[in-house]
Amino acid sequence: MKPAATILLSSLVCFAGGWVAATRFSDSAERSAPVSTGPSSASAVRKKTSSTKEVSPDPGPPAAGATYGELMENFRGGSDLSAQGRMASYAAGLKLNEVKKALEQFKGMGFGADPRMSALQGMLYQRWAEIDNAGLLAASRSTGDMMARFLGGSAAVRQMARQDPVAAWKEAESFGSRSWGMTESVISEIQGTNPRQALDLIKLSKSRESIWNVSGLMASWAATDPQGASAAVAELPPGELRGRALSSIASGWAARDFNAAFAWAGSLANPGERSNALGETLQSLAQNDPGRATAFLDGTELGASRSAVLTQITTTLALKNFDQAVEFALGRGSFQDKSNALSSLGRALTPENRDRFIALAESLPANLAKVVYQSAVSDLVYSNPTEMRALIDRIPQASIRESVTQRAVDRLDWTAPEEALALFNTLQPSSQKADDAGNIANYLATYAPEKALAWADTLTNPALKKSVLSRTLAAWAENDPAAATARLATITDNELRLEITRSIAGGMVGRSLTEAEKWASGLSGSQRSAAMAAVVEAASHQDPARSESLYQAFAAGLSPEDAARSENHEVARTIAARTAETDPAKAGIFAASLPEGGAREQALAGVAKTWAGYDPGATSAWIDTLPAGRGRDLAAQNLVTTVAHDDPDSAWAWTASISEPDLRRSTAATVLQAWKENGRKADALKALESAGFTPEEKRELTRKLD
Repeated sequence: MKPAATILLSSLVCFAGGWVAATRFSDSAERSAPVSTGPSSASAVRKKTSSTKEVSPDPGPPAAGATYGELMENFRGGSDLSAQGRMASYAAGLKLNEVKKALEQFKGMGFGADPRMSALQGMLYQRWAEIDNAGLLAASRSTGDMMARFLGGSAAVRQMARQDPVAAWKEAESFGSRSWGMTESVISEIQGTNPRQALDLIKLSKSRESIWNVSGLMASWAATDPQGASAAVAELPPGELRGRALSSIASGWAARDFNAAFAWAGSLANPGERSNALGETLQSLAQNDPGRATAFLDGTELGASRSAVLTQITTTLALKNFDQAVEFALGRGSFQDKSNALSSLGRALTPENRDRFIALAESLPANLAKVVYQSAVSDLVYSNPTEMRALIDRIPQASIRESVTQRAVDRLDWTAPEEALALFNTLQPSSQKADDAGNIANYLATYAPEKALAWADTLTNPALKKSVLSRTLAAWAENDPAAATARLATITDNELRLEITRSIAGGMVGRSLTEAEKWASGLSGSQRSAAMAAVVEAASHQDPARSESLYQAFAAGLSPEDAARSENHEVARTIAARTAETDPAKAGIFAASLPEGGAREQALAGVAKTWAGYDPGATSAWIDTLPAGRGRDLAAQNLVTTVAHDDPDSAWAWTASISEPDLRRSTAATVLQAWKENGRKADALKALESAGFTPEEKRELTRKLD
């Protein structure tokens, strides 16, 4: 499944293609439009439709210097196609300075809620690319606005791709981590005219984005020249890119000629590639002819693709004839096939067939009835919670009723927390999980904290009570810290009060770091320590420059008992690790300045862990300067675990420097495993022989290599 960001990206790239098409259509229409010799077009439209409905005249494109408000007003009117036509005319008539001025109005707005505004920006950037592509590239590189970088960079490389696709691709990839979507723009520009070159460019990519690029390219290529597409992909080395390309060819080819696509897919030598491609062809067939797809099902080796084909057949059948789909599902031979098919029926439920589907469960064995109930509840969970509750109550088997209820709670907690709470309360105590309770409380507290607290008062399970109170008061503190603080004062259990104090401080940080610091500083004893710990850790994210001074205030207020708590040692580690991301020398000085004890040891370890991730050489030199002791040992261990896979020899040398026996032994196991993974088991055994471990320790560590 594509990540959400990739889905958004794909949508925007599709928009981009639309902008270009709209611009070209507009230019073509202007060149070919006939000259009218009769009444104005607006008058003609009004006369033609006077007997039905009055049609407002097209307002036409706005003036070149239109403000954001004027643009919004103009392009919100009329149909989407009409609005896009006016956008294209507007953008095409602008000069460079007018384009830049118009785009200034969108700076910082992000992707926005109105897709027509995103479309307009795309057309403006396309116009900029036509006038001054080099200037647009420079502007796209220098901006911090993600929308401007994506739309501007994409328009620029598309413009380049029309003359020199290779140069456009290099330009797109040179944006580095900021290049998302730009390579896809190059591919979309040339895939219709030169798919071979598009594939050659994708082969050059080291980015995961190439997986999505190749999917669209090969589906498009296979729709017009499947033989050429399949021959080109055969040249790719085995791997994910080739597998994705073959699956896309199978899908696109099958939509055009199933028989040819199926024969080709079946001829693939690699078993995994063959089963995936066959699965894609049968899914395509099942969309139009589920009966024919069924005939191929049992005689075709589909591997993991079998469930997807079954799902497609069942869903298509159910949309055409639900009873026939049920018959198909029950006619499957294996339990797994029956289960997959029955589950798929839930995707096609309507008010008319839902009762028949649920009634079916009562005639099935319990293991299949469970599938039906789960599928039906998933369909109702958002659309009709009342009917969903009634359905759950109808389930005769207690164990199935319990598992179905748990699934419903998980889906409802953030959309309908009160309904989720009602269901949660029907679960057996052993099925009531603290995480689920906390999630319900968190969402319920955003609008009804009193209800969440009233629920907490009824709970006798300590873990549930702690989770509900912590999440409730943290959410409440973001909106009403005084009320949350007042409720905190009523909690008598010391450990629970400390945990919730941390949660409230975390919630207040969401409002204001300064406000949270002031609140925490006003507390006393362990409560102050717990609250300040949350504030200091938040400061390492929000305001790193203040984190050290806040830590000093936190540490100065710790009692000896609190100073010994491991969670307070972790605060020092967090500050040191975060500081090391940008200034490792400063982080090292901070860690070394702490008094002997757990906080100093963890801070040194935190510096090493972060720093070794990007400069292990400098980290090694720094650890060499540390005095012997547990702090140095932990720092060395963190260095070893970070570099062991890439450099087990150096990692082993550092392991030998660790003085604490248990720590040295566990660190040695990490390095030995790295040697083994690198195919150097003999080197690992040789190093182990001369490492000074006892015979018993050697035997234990040798077993790690088996």
